[in-house]
Formats: sequence, structure tokens, C-alpha cells
Amino acid sequence: MFADDTTISAYVHTIDEVHNYLQTTANHVIKWYNQNSMVPNISKTKTMYISATHCYNHITNYTQNNHMYMQGEALTYSSVEKLLGVHVDQQLNWKFHVEQMLKKCNKQLYLLMRIKQYLSVHSRKLFFNAYILPHLDYCSTIWGSCNDEVLNSVVKFQKRAARIILDKDINTPSVELFRELKWMTFPDRTIYKKAIIVYKSLNDTSPAYLNSK
Repeated sequence: MFADDTTISAYVHTIDEVHNYLQTTANHVIKWYNQNSMVPNISKTKTMYISATHCYNHITNYTQNNHMYMQGEALTYSSVEKLLGVHVDQQLNWKFHVEQMLKKCNKQLYLLMRIKQYLSVHSRKLFFNAYILPHLDYCSTIWGSCNDEVLNSVVKFQKRAARIILDKDINTPSVELFRELKWMTFPDRTIYKKAIIVYKSLNDTSPAYLNSK
């Protein structure tokens, strides 16, 4: 639960079991709403099955004939939904999330490109760290495990940002750019952030649900 949003999840062996569990839970939710004189926003309530790519066609066929219901109204099936700022897609390839994130980053990078002539390299780095890096870092320990094609789009953005900050041309090796800026590559930064989580979990300084793993 988060604010006024609630997410119900289930992981079992077959799609029928998932469907039955979610439907039963949805019925309990409606019962709770009625007991507490509350009204659910069914138009904003969505259902999504997350699976490996090879199961996609089977799930698509299943959802056409098996709907989830709340108060007798069929819920809409979704292929991607935003959950706490992360776009979760059916196959967890994170392509849509990265596309949306890079749109935000490119807007800020364009602004930096427009004003960089008035800023020192140090100030440009501060701008990047304040307005761009938080978007790249947010939940990257989750979506940062995306496939190479998606990951390369983030790396290309990082290289472009480095060239803009340092006023370097396109032929400058990225290794030199990152060394001068003292940046990790995005894949290395993701590994580093995961290592911090593992260290904290091993030393009981993370939330219990992570320590127990």
C-alpha cells in the first residue's frame, strides 16, 4: 500500500491459480470497502500478468476469455503500469521505463546545453548531479538489469552528457571523458549500488524483507 494506491500481487504455478487468487482477493477488498463506507475507483483499477517472453501469447489468449471483476465490472488488462515512479511492463524488459526516463533526462540535458556557456565545468557537473542523475539512479538496482539493447541507450546518453559538460567532440573516447569527470559507467554504477544493498543486507542494516533474503 502507498498513499491511496494498493497493489495486490500473486506468484503461483499456473495462470489459473493467479487469476483465482486475485479474484478472491479482489472480492475481499470490495467487502472491506463496503464495510468501511468507501467506494473503489474501478476505472483506475488494472490487471497485469507478468511473465517470460515465451509465455506472452498464451497469456494474451487467456486474458481475452478470462476477465477479473470488481462489483460486476470487468477490469482492464494492462501491458505496462507505473508503480511508485517505475514503469513495470508485462515482460520486465524495462524498455518503456527507460524510454520515459530518458525523455526527462534529455529535456534537462537540452537545458544544460543551452546554458553551459555561462557555467564552469564544476557547475555543469553540479547541474547534472542535481537534475539528471537522480532520474538515472532511481530504482536502477531493479531496471538496471535490462537487456544490452536497452542498457546501451542509457550508456549513449551518459556519453553524450559527458561530452556536453566537458565541451568535447564526438570522437573523444568515453573512457577519457569518464576519467576526467570521475564517473562510473552506468552499468558499473548499477553494480556498485547493488553491492551496497547486499552489504547492508548481510549486516542487518536493510529492511527485514531484504535481510531475510
